[in-house]
Amino acid sequence: MAVFAIYAASSPNRPSLSQQADAVVVREGFSFWAFLMPMVWCAYHRAWRPFGVLVTLTVLLALVCGDFGLDNSALMLAMDALVALFVGLAAADLRGAALHRQGFDLVNVVIADKEDTALLRHLEQGFVVRKERADVPVGDIETAMKIFNADLASPSYRRSAILGLFPEARR
Repeated sequence: MAVFAIYAASSPNRPSLSQQADAVVVREGFSFWAFLMPMVWCAYHRAWRPFGVLVTLTVLLALVCGDFGLDNSALMLAMDALVALFVGLAAADLRGAALHRQGFDLVNVVIADKEDTALLRHLEQGFVVRKERADVPVGDIETAMKIFNADLASPSYRRSAILGLFPEARR
């Protein structure tokens, strides 16, 4: 079983079913392809900021090692391997940040075997994106708590409530 993050297109109100079905599923954890080819992985997933940082870091490492007379290819290989290891470990976060800049929001976290199963579980849960309430004045704690407690008691919240990473048991 793996943990998957579900990203859906941002919208001011509740996302439609077609937006939820077009959601992007990102597997959390180590990415072998991001480790093996970090720059290609970043370009493929349109993570342009990490791509630029990788190009800049590679050029700087080559210049610094050349200036200090460290033309040892083993040292350069070790430094590149450390950078690739970092990209492999942080691949899900880098992709999530890139998706957020492209207009997607993290709407759900699901445990499943495959991406298809994760998207199906997300759609089955009827997950609703809850935005901040505009009708609550800032600083009015008592009104905010009343609205929050009313939302907790509503049947639609009970149907989509999540405790940790595990959905509430269906009756």
